[in-house]
Amino acid sequence: MSPIYYWLLVAHVAARNAVPIVGILFDGWSAANVVVLYFLDTLLSLGVIFAGVAKALSPASGTSAGRVRAEVTYAVVALFLCAILAVPLGVPVGIVLATSDFSFTAAFGDRSLRIGALVQCAVAAWSYVSLRRALGSHSPSELRLKQRFGIILMRWVAVLGACYVGEEAVDVVDHLLVSFDLSFGANRAVPLLLVVTYVVVSIVAEIAPSHLLKDTPAGEAELPPVNKHNENR
Repeated sequence: MSPIYYWLLVAHVAARNAVPIVGILFDGWSAANVVVLYFLDTLLSLGVIFAGVAKALSPASGTSAGRVRAEVTYAVVALFLCAILAVPLGVPVGIVLATSDFSFTAAFGDRSLRIGALVQCAVAAWSYVSLRRALGSHSPSELRLKQRFGIILMRWVAVLGACYVGEEAVDVVDHLLVSFDLSFGANRAVPLLLVVTYVVVSIVAEIAPSHLLKDTPAGEAELPPVNKHNENR
């Protein structure tokens, strides 16, 4: 890959992932709502992988009824595992949002958030269909599901880390916003910090996934750069 093409790819990935930040800063998007959608995307992406692994471990029988029962089982397994992970992955972020004057009731009444959630669900369903087809001719290791799982998890772990950095980071973010006449105040700067963290790690995950997974169990095998967002699922 030529240096020019590489940097054009980096610019494309960065610009695509940075759209929510631009929307928050200049178009009035709710940073907290974006964080909620990122959390939903994380759970759905993990659920797709869980369902795929369940399918690989327990193939459906040849009958129509057997295939239906198997698909229901895969979905139940995925939902159960996601429900378990939702607590450690979601509670810290929920606490941070709650202390930032974020109203969960108002958020669920937001039409744009509901539409975003439906889109996330549709994308996840399509991702599972694609994975299901791929598993018909490839093993989970060939599809690098372990590495994909690691990328999704590490991306959210970075967000959890941002929840614990303290007021110092929030003050830095707010100071930068003031310099651009975009001061949000601490309450709005915290969700923005989480969004920025997610975006930065997402860019790294697409450009250099091996660096993100370095020294982790998922980083044992070489992982090529990811050029499409839905390949992270």
